[in-house]
Amino acid sequence: MTRTLPRRGAFTLDGRTYRLPGNDDPNSPHGGDKGFDERVWDVEPYARGRGAGLALRYVSVDGEMGCPGILPLRGDCVSVSGSQARGV
Repeated sequence: MTRTLPRRGAFTLDGRTYRLPGNDDPNSPHGGDKGFDERVWDVEPYARGRGAGLALRYVSVDGEMGCPGILPLRGDCVSVSGSQARGV
C-alpha cells in the first residue's frame, strides 16, 4: 500500500486519487463540509458496575466525504458517580 498525504483536498492511495470536499479552501483538515459531528449516530444505553453509560456508534461507508473504505466508529460516555461524566 502506498499513499501520499492530503494536499489541496486530495490524496493518492495505491495509485488512485481521492478528492475530498474542502472546508479550508482548498484543503480539508476537519472532515469536509459535513463531519462526524453532523451525522446521526446510533445510541445504546448500558449499565456497568455502579455506573451507566451510552455507546455511540457510526459507520462511515465507502466513498463518504470522498474517502475510501468502511470506517466503524464507537465512542462511550460513562457516568462515574452521580452527575459526573467522562468520555472513554
